[in-house]
Amino acid sequence: MLIDPSPYVRTLAAETVARYGEKNDRMSAISALVDLSNADRHNLFVAVLALNSLDWATPTKAEVGDGLKGMATRDNQFGERYQSYLPRLAERIESILKE
Repeated sequence: MLIDPSPYVRTLAAETVARYGEKNDRMSAISALVDLSNADRHNLFVAVLALNSLDWATPTKAEVGDGLKGMATRDNQFGERYQSYLPRLAERIESILKE
């Protein structure tokens, strides 16, 4: 499922693996979620879903690394109403990262 063509399916599969899968598969799932949270590579809604999934996976700082640093915080394809979602979610995740 982590290689599904749909980024939405990949996001939900990665969340499931990160939360309930084997410990040795968790890092690849977290890495996939960090990648999917980049609105430059994917659209705003994929990025929001990935950040929510990452939040639920409760990653450590070591697992996320600098993956969220420099992440796109806007997707101009969508209205102004949606533009605060990415920075707020990224800020929340950064604030709860455990050592």
